Amino acid sequence: REALIAQRLTRLTKEHDEQRANWRREAEEKGRSQTLTFEWVSHCLNQIKDDNMIFVNEYDLSLRHIEFNTPGSYLGFSPAGGLGWGVGGALGVKLGAPEKTVISVVGDGTYLFSVPSSCHMVSAMHNLPILIIVCNNGGWNATQMATRGVHPQGWSVRTENFPFGRFGMQPAYEMFAQACGGHGEVVHTPQEFPIALQRALKVVREEKRQALINVDCGNVRGFGV
Repeated sequence: REALIAQRLTRLTKEHDEQRANWRREAEEKGRSQTLTFEWVSHCLNQIKDDNMIFVNEYDLSLRHIEFNTPGSYLGFSPAGGLGWGVGGALGVKLGAPEKTVISVVGDGTYLFSVPSSCHMVSAMHNLPILIIVCNNGGWNATQMATRGVHPQGWSVRTENFPFGRFGMQPAYEMFAQACGGHGEVVHTPQEFPIALQRALKVVREEKRQALINVDCGNVRGFGV
């Protein structure tokens, strides 16, 4: 019996290690491309992650590419909540754990649902510096995925026309943070993101100001909104 347990452990360990290696290769390949992806963003966040951070994820963090080992370091979306809670939730986490570095990862759609002007004002008013990562894919992708799932042969799928699903224009999301005295910047390539991430973390940790990175992911499908 012990021999069988040992064999099973060896097999599962090998499968586990191969799986994680494949995930790392996937993220690294994304990092060499010309387009920013959720996988690369998550991989970069994994590289800078430490035990003093709390991540608040509203859809766009790829959990294949970031590992959490510290209890209480990750909060995902609740089925009891609605779209747009991610930034406000991160402010609440910072209020309850002021010594922690709090990072909110949202899509451009969920960011808009959060009433960003109010969230940034509250962050400044109550000295709650958090880092917001906006994975910007130009629309409400969750509604598109739902439409594809429910009506796979429907007009929208056939024509690739999803009314109100794609944004015809994109606000400069980074300027919401700037308007309230925070740091905001936009990145367009995978190579820019790690450097921008370090700048934003310095602002949050040392200058005690909020920061936002507008991550231009083009029209990437896959996660969230």
